[in-house]
Amino acid sequence: PGSTQVGQRRLARESWTNNRAAMDKSVFFKPPIKAVAALACASVVGLLFTRDVGEYSYSSGHRRMETVQSYNPERSYNGENLVWVVGNGRTGTNFLGEILLSHSEIGGENERKPEFTLVTNMAVRGPSFDEPKRQEHLKRIVSQYKNRSEETYSNPDLKYHSDKSHPALFFAEDLHEALPKARMVGMNRCVYPTVASCVRHEGVRRWFRVIGLDKPNPFLGVTEENLEGFSKYSLPVQCAMRWATHQLEYERVVPLVDPESLMIMDYRDLLLDPESSLRELQDFLGLDIPFDNAPEGHPWDPLSHKAKISVEDRLAIDTEFHKLGYDRLIQQYCHPTELE
Repeated sequence: PGSTQVGQRRLARESWTNNRAAMDKSVFFKPPIKAVAALACASVVGLLFTRDVGEYSYSSGHRRMETVQSYNPERSYNGENLVWVVGNGRTGTNFLGEILLSHSEIGGENERKPEFTLVTNMAVRGPSFDEPKRQEHLKRIVSQYKNRSEETYSNPDLKYHSDKSHPALFFAEDLHEALPKARMVGMNRCVYPTVASCVRHEGVRRWFRVIGLDKPNPFLGVTEENLEGFSKYSLPVQCAMRWATHQLEYERVVPLVDPESLMIMDYRDLLLDPESSLRELQDFLGLDIPFDNAPEGHPWDPLSHKAKISVEDRLAIDTEFHKLGYDRLIQQYCHPTELE
């Protein structure tokens, strides 16, 4: 599917999100009624997803469950047809997922459920799991990806199943051990434009409200060192701390994963030199057909962060980063022009 098909899938997801949000705000939807209404909305979205969008169709609901149940447990699977998008939200991971899905040899979906829910829960709450619970949750995630592999095997035109469940970064080495032939693609973006995007995105802001900030949580940016003062930080500083812990997680994971299984792209380079960046991505995945969906006209200008983050917010970020020794992360992962 091309960019038009990606747009259709996005509209379908937005329709579902808006319908669910409307239900949550209504005082008339009691729990049982809400469940029935949610099921009805899911059916409508399922019709949108099963609309013909090219060489094959995407489906949801009962049809999708039939696909999941078709997994052959006798098949030996090591992840050879799976590619994950991993990393921090608001760094271009969704954009990268759309680029992958634009390729004729790649199927899948961004933040597809239940994978995204399972992965996010593992990243957010995994540190509090005891080892048996952690292993059980990981087993469920791996089994789900094995199920999805059947969708690619059943279509001779597809080489990969793409999944953008980016919080998988926080247990990437476990997924790599379970599915060693799967590929992971991360995305780096400088802290300042990432923060500028974060503070404007309700879904990201909500994390800081719904998850407790009273104990360390690397997914949110809460560490032993900043725990005491984290709840008092401004939202931009909280988003910056979240960026920092994700960068540190990249550094932790890289030595634990086969270099042939992990590629980290740079958001700025992708926008300024898409041809070279997409050629590297093609080579990494071993695709015969090049990507033809160059990211022209993408709304996030990599050089426009100065217009999106105030001088005061940047100073606050720099001050707190200096206290925690995060200065070197800015120097290492931001381009010099982004530091002027």
